[in-house]
Amino acid sequence: MKNVSILNFLSLSLSIFFLLITISCKNEDSSSDSGNSVLSGLIKIQEEANENHIITLYSKTGKIITGYNEIFLRIQNKTNGEFISGASISWKPLMRMTNKSHSCPYESIVHLNNEPTLYKGFIIFQMANNDSEYWELELDYKIKNQNFNTSIKLTVLNSPNKVIQNFTGTDNNKYLLAWVSPVSPTIGSNDLTAYLYKMENMFTFTPVNNYKIIIDPRMPEMGNHGSPNNSDLINSELPGFYKGKISFTMTGYWKINLQVLDASGQAIKGESITETNSSSSIFWETEL
Repeated sequence: MKNVSILNFLSLSLSIFFLLITISCKNEDSSSDSGNSVLSGLIKIQEEANENHIITLYSKTGKIITGYNEIFLRIQNKTNGEFISGASISWKPLMRMTNKSHSCPYESIVHLNNEPTLYKGFIIFQMANNDSEYWELELDYKIKNQNFNTSIKLTVLNSPNKVIQNFTGTDNNKYLLAWVSPVSPTIGSNDLTAYLYKMENMFTFTPVNNYKIIIDPRMPEMGNHGSPNNSDLINSELPGFYKGKISFTMTGYWKINLQVLDASGQAIKGESITETNSSSSIFWETEL
């Protein structure tokens, strides 16, 4: 009987021991996860290492596509593994073509106030990579008065829908008009936002203010019917940034026909939808 009691005691002790080990492991895992809460909702795109640091890019989808992309960045010290806060960073996207290079519209990258080791900006890519041409992100950054630089070869994929328009207006200026949101449209009313830029040269894009973007959403496969309660895009408080409302009445493929009016109200690109004209020459696409 004593042997049975000792065995029971040992068995109970071992159970408690393994339970404590399991709880300890879970606590360590939980602690590790909380350390990564800074990345909540973000998926790694890729990383690049230089002699001193590892630079990692993130987005909410883990991909970069043609059109508007919100991109996040972290810098990690290779020696001690710490993530860098307070860095001063500048970036420049460049499309490396077979016979030339060009840039695209982008926002300066800044650190987030509530997450000092995480930096954010946006880039609007006009085209995807192909077999011989690719995008490269040049990074210059300063940490404690020491300068560093690196470059990251990006993979930019084609968006499944047309969300960006490059066009020449009747004023002979070249423009870029990019859909920003909604990212996932729903039936009913949606806030619609976009950026409008003028291309000064291959490397300089200037935000365009005080224009108006008329929208006319249609379903070509359903008799080209439209939707009610849409509001055209008007320039907001941010340079080149436009806000409006778009309404969808059912699931399926939608073409958002566009007209761009300059500050004087003159249409510089795009046409109205009529009985004889079913589509504008510039448009976006989405599918619910």
